[in-house]
Amino acid sequence: MSIVTKSIVNADAEARYLSPGELDRIKSFVTSGERRVRIAQILSESRERIVKQAGDQLFQKRPDVVSPGR
Repeated sequence: MSIVTKSIVNADAEARYLSPGELDRIKSFVTSGERRVRIAQILSESRERIVKQAGDQLFQKRPDVVSPGR
């Protein structure tokens, strides 16, 4: 659940308006959206390299684990 949804649900459950602190957290979340999207793009574009490196590191640390194709 995002900070926006969580804040609204909590305020609604308590029959109140959002507090200044909640509004500040929502504002911060919204303004950092572009950064989160860019991070997601980088991870998506790098997914094959990330998985390959993780596999290589696993097999180096745990040679007893049989790697695929061997």
